[in-house]
Amino acid sequence: MLLKYPLKDKKVYNNTKQKTIMKITFIIKSLNVSTPLGIMYLSSALKKAGHETFIIKYGKEDLFGILRKINPKVVAYSITTGTHKEYIEINKKIKKLFKVYSIFGGPHPTFYPEIIHEEGIDAICRGEGEEAFVEFIDKMHKKKNYENVKNFWIKKNKKIIKNPLRNFSEINSLEFPDREIIYGKEKFFKELGMKRFITSRGCPFDCTYCFNRQYNKIYENKGKIVRQRGVENVIKEIEEVKKRYRLNVVKFIDDTFNLNKDWLKEFCREYKKKINLPFICNLRADLITPEIVKSLKSAKCIVVYIGIETGNEKVRKEILKRNMSNEQILNACRLLKKYRIKIVTQNMLGLPGENIEGSFETILFNAKCKVDFPGFSMFQPYPGTLLSDYAINNGFFEGNFDKLSSNYLSSSPLNYCREEKRQLENLLKLGTMTAKLPFLAPITRKIIKFPKNKGYNLVYGFFYGWSQWKLYSIIIKSPLEMFGIVKKLYGFLFKT
Repeated sequence: MLLKYPLKDKKVYNNTKQKTIMKITFIIKSLNVSTPLGIMYLSSALKKAGHETFIIKYGKEDLFGILRKINPKVVAYSITTGTHKEYIEINKKIKKLFKVYSIFGGPHPTFYPEIIHEEGIDAICRGEGEEAFVEFIDKMHKKKNYENVKNFWIKKNKKIIKNPLRNFSEINSLEFPDREIIYGKEKFFKELGMKRFITSRGCPFDCTYCFNRQYNKIYENKGKIVRQRGVENVIKEIEEVKKRYRLNVVKFIDDTFNLNKDWLKEFCREYKKKINLPFICNLRADLITPEIVKSLKSAKCIVVYIGIETGNEKVRKEILKRNMSNEQILNACRLLKKYRIKIVTQNMLGLPGENIEGSFETILFNAKCKVDFPGFSMFQPYPGTLLSDYAINNGFFEGNFDKLSSNYLSSSPLNYCREEKRQLENLLKLGTMTAKLPFLAPITRKIIKFPKNKGYNLVYGFFYGWSQWKLYSIIIKSPLEMFGIVKKLYGFLFKT
């Protein structure tokens, strides 16, 4: 059955009645608990311009059968490093069967534009895509020259046309995300009480493991690095979603929700008056103050995510360029716990040059902070980051990004000796358990020396499931909804 998802709310999406000009189909592999806001923003921009958008999950649906029914002119992919290999192969198969134009966008093409040389890829879109994508599709439809559209690299006659980036978009002028392209397709996400929003774009910090530093560099002199949406604009989007869909908990996915103290205070006041729902956000520890936490608590903030990344203060400051002390992080955690706001942390094990003791230091620092939900992942040297360059230049990684996995919860891509790598990967599986029960640390040190076996996965699965169940039980009260969330999380966790 061909599924089409027209939008009905004229207040949010304009011009949906005009005749469809072109059909664009987004191809994705799967959806876990996170919905693809990037695709949703692109879809709303394209629909406003009169185009029709579709999305196909190729791992779950009859990809080729649905494509035949839709008969799109363009297929598009938003990809990250680690997923890129699979999408390239899927695109090759599509190109052999259908006469379509393929466009790759997202983080991987932005920072590794050389992907344009891969067979079957016709163009890539670097950076922000809303304005660029619409201009490209409009020109293609009108048979005008689309080879000079900014943000696009285009393959033509075995040559690559490399266009510069345009200025940053005016963030308050963007259409709200097209949620119906996902919610109309998957009942689970429509009925899921927690939905995601973003109130800003850009980050001013220079963390070496993060893409933002390179992103700011390629967008130099193209506009303000950090663009914050107006409070009224954000509130209006949440209100519209609240009217159309089930909404019990709001999750803000901004990198740093407490970047602008004055904005945050104003937002919390308006949010409390007009929305008054529990919410989740990401905070930077060294910017947390009693005044900010008090504002967050008054507006019903129930969970915050904090990036600790490493328990070694020297490594954090000198290698990761994350200029905050252990004492600042400890004080932030104490303050949040004082106001009974739950804490989820993000940490990396297996940093370049880090030994097992360094990873243990990170785990035990989480225990010292009395974190509610300590999260650990394996460091991945993503292209365009300084830490990736550091890993390559110092012999920790050979620079083959095709070797990176889409699952950063499994193995290390760095060149450790076999014994150390095995212990590190075993430690990752026992990290949450040890952080919550630090008295087990001496036992963990012995256990990680054993060969890999299913026991590590069982322990990991149990403590991961337990921590996620505890976290989401704060947010979600329906047992059936909880089951659906945990099922999707486990699907992501053990997909590779």
